[in-house]
Amino acid sequence: MRIFALILVLLAPLALSEEEKSGPTKTTAPATPPNFVVIVGEGCGWSGTSVAMDGDHPEACAHETLTPNLKRLQEQGMRASTFYASSPRCTPSRASLFTGVSPAVLKMTYVNEGGSNRRGESEATLNTRLLPPHPSMELPAEAKTVAQWLKPAGYRSAHFGKWHVGRTTPTRVGFDADDGPNTNQGPNRNAQPNPEEGISITDRGIAFIEAQVKEKKPFYLHLSHYGGGTEEEVTPESMKVVQALGGREGRGKELALKGVVADVDRQIGRLMAKLEELGIAENTYVMFTTDHGTQGHNSNPPLSGGKGSLLEGGVRVPFLVRGPGIKAGSQTDVRGISWDLVPTVLELAGVKREGKDMIEGGSLMHVWRGEEGASVQRPNAAIVMHFPHYDLDNGGPMTSVYSGSYKLLRRYETGQDSLYDLDKDLREGNDLATKEPERAKELAGIMEAYLKAVGAQMPTKNEAFDPAKAAPEARRGGRRGQKQE
Repeated sequence: MRIFALILVLLAPLALSEEEKSGPTKTTAPATPPNFVVIVGEGCGWSGTSVAMDGDHPEACAHETLTPNLKRLQEQGMRASTFYASSPRCTPSRASLFTGVSPAVLKMTYVNEGGSNRRGESEATLNTRLLPPHPSMELPAEAKTVAQWLKPAGYRSAHFGKWHVGRTTPTRVGFDADDGPNTNQGPNRNAQPNPEEGISITDRGIAFIEAQVKEKKPFYLHLSHYGGGTEEEVTPESMKVVQALGGREGRGKELALKGVVADVDRQIGRLMAKLEELGIAENTYVMFTTDHGTQGHNSNPPLSGGKGSLLEGGVRVPFLVRGPGIKAGSQTDVRGISWDLVPTVLELAGVKREGKDMIEGGSLMHVWRGEEGASVQRPNAAIVMHFPHYDLDNGGPMTSVYSGSYKLLRRYETGQDSLYDLDKDLREGNDLATKEPERAKELAGIMEAYLKAVGAQMPTKNEAFDPAKAAPEARRGGRRGQKQE
């Protein structure tokens, strides 16, 4: 734990206020503890649902009939225009969702390889300018999960679906029920777990909810859906829905991807109906988000980039929430990130955090309640995302830092820093680094101080790099030959 105490000391000058530096405040448990349902989609980007996450960009959504239940969730609660996955890849993003800690601190910056990781291959055979680091594939023991935090407060927790943060089963890290430490293949190691598993994890979730209601226990339920890209992974009902949307003719992967989203929406509808039937909808927070953007540089309009990239299309994702104290049909433009959800849940549940801990996020509770001037108080005022890997033609290892409306993106292959004002330039097409050098220098300093403080794993120079040779392995972020999931 010494390293994490040191991190907090080193980052103290970056805090927003003296109140922040004083550490977490104690909260009082509500008279009737709320329940929490967190639903995570796989690889569905900012514009991949029927809800435009930003009312100023109505074009940033899929067809209005694709996800009617998510539209209903938005109408009953809040949408976030600037919510981020902590990484453009699933393992690091999910690790932050469970712990409230950044991938850089967890050392979980790339994809869990599912048992096919051949790390023994010589680094000399990896023909890229830089060599990516070897990330951890398991949650560190020091990082408490949300389930471990909630247990002393009387909560029961469950995780069903895609786990993908190691081989340690969820029940070993605080959850009371699970269906295994699943990767993309689900509990039965099926290369195409959908549509059966999408239905099954919802069945398990509903059964878990019913049991807690019967025992009068507050609960936290995490439902994590699987991705898919073939028509066999979509129910016939949803395939009919997407085929009726118009647009591109025929069949294929694009229709299948939309079909998986439609299937997830159908399961969300089932779960919301059950909450109503049991009479607990008014006291249950229901959240929906995804683990990263859709794959493809132009797949997340109007954003640039996609899965594997720290451009906005890779990390800005949908976020919807309804629950006690949240105004129906509201929108927040306050920036949130996946590592904010754990401290938010803890504050809403009345869990006391005393002294220092590893959590890097800040509570969104006051933002969700629509309080005037509400902001997020994090140990580190700026948000830093670290992805030191090659992946899906992303241009190589990179780090980004956000402060106000500005974002600095460092590309390690070229050493170039790019500066963008996201309020004016969502597509990140206007690099301001040379026009505002002082601001770029300031953000670069914040980024470098954070990476040093947390001991972030960095890419290193590849002495054997041969620019004359093709490097197809640059499409992947681990060592060549590893299976990516």
